[in-house]
Amino acid sequence: MPIRKPPTGRIQRYCKYLANGLLLQKILQLLKSAGIVIEPYYFYQERLPLPLEIPDGRHFAGYEFLEVGVEHTDELAGLDPNTDTRKEIREEFSRGRRCFALRHGGKIVAASWCDTLEIHFTPCARPLAGHEAYLYHTGTMYSYRGHDVAPYLRSKIYDLLMSTGRDVLYSYTDYFNHPAVRFKEKIGARILFVGLYVKIFGLKGKNWVLSRKNSVSRPGKAAPEQSHS
Repeated sequence: MPIRKPPTGRIQRYCKYLANGLLLQKILQLLKSAGIVIEPYYFYQERLPLPLEIPDGRHFAGYEFLEVGVEHTDELAGLDPNTDTRKEIREEFSRGRRCFALRHGGKIVAASWCDTLEIHFTPCARPLAGHEAYLYHTGTMYSYRGHDVAPYLRSKIYDLLMSTGRDVLYSYTDYFNHPAVRFKEKIGARILFVGLYVKIFGLKGKNWVLSRKNSVSRPGKAAPEQSHS
């Protein structure tokens, strides 16, 4: 019997995961689909204002920053052509969450989500105060990656949130998602703590703070706040 070779596309995909340091993350995602959640993560406070440095020759004069709504669902889903995320996007809007985007050449090329009601990342879930916000799920069209589009979008979101008095911003990143960790380093996000969340077969989950790095601070405030976990 001839040996069946795995599809070339699958091999290329796993080589890409390995090159980006994402293989362990993909393994954990497979375990999660089987009911075993093992989630190591970094929990951040993002820096305000963002010290954005754009290399020579790059500019964003033709980019439009806007807050988008459910009517933009198809455009937002188009940022990830490999998966149909329209249902998830509509659910996000139905929960009162906000989405900000950059438009260029008549199309949305990057987007990022914001929750001003709660931190809905399960291990750290809690209501948000009036000066806080939670940022998550940034996506960039593939052809626009590597051109500082995501940091520029982040800077515009910071400006908007600060104008409404929200000057303490949180986010998290999976521990083994090295590209996302590098992005957080690039924008100057501060690690508040390293955590581990475990949940098995529908039982109550357990969260551990493995290492505390920093305390929450507010711009212009003398004393740091206590971080929440």
